[in-house]
Amino acid sequence: MAIGGFAGAAIIRWQGLHYWYALNEQISRKEMPAAPVLHSSLILLAGILAVMPGILTGMIALFLFFPLTRAFAVSYIMLRFDLYNRIIDI
Repeated sequence: MAIGGFAGAAIIRWQGLHYWYALNEQISRKEMPAAPVLHSSLILLAGILAVMPGILTGMIALFLFFPLTRAFAVSYIMLRFDLYNRIIDI
């Protein structure tokens, strides 16, 4: 269990840094950084769910850890709330 916790923390840190750079890049282009924020939030949620006991929480955490399946969740959320192609007016 401890090895899984360390592996999960390493994945969260590595993917979190990747999306942090993507967030900064989109802000510098004056685009709404919805996708990097959603990816980062779902990675954090996956980390929280991974340490909670239970089969369902473990399955949801695994679903959110993998970039391909997380991309489906991000796409659904962005379509549902119409977050595509927004420009920041600063």
